[in-house]
Amino acid sequence: MKVQDAIALIVAVGILGVLLFLVWALTYVAIPEANSNAVTVLLGAVSANVGAVVNYYFGSSATSKAKDDTIREMSAKP
Repeated sequence: MKVQDAIALIVAVGILGVLLFLVWALTYVAIPEANSNAVTVLLGAVSANVGAVVNYYFGSSATSKAKDDTIREMSAKP
């Protein structure tokens, strides 16, 4: 695994962890009324980033990366 792939994986797991924590907090922790809007906005922003992570790993970015790797391997052969 390349360093760049490892960093992307760490960021992806971190964002998913933050989303899970926010959902847990909204479910089980009493959030003060003054902060409830901020937490809801934060949940929306993190959810959008989770969508970006899923699109990166399972969407066109993954297939494009695989294509680029194949082209690089084919061009390296004599």
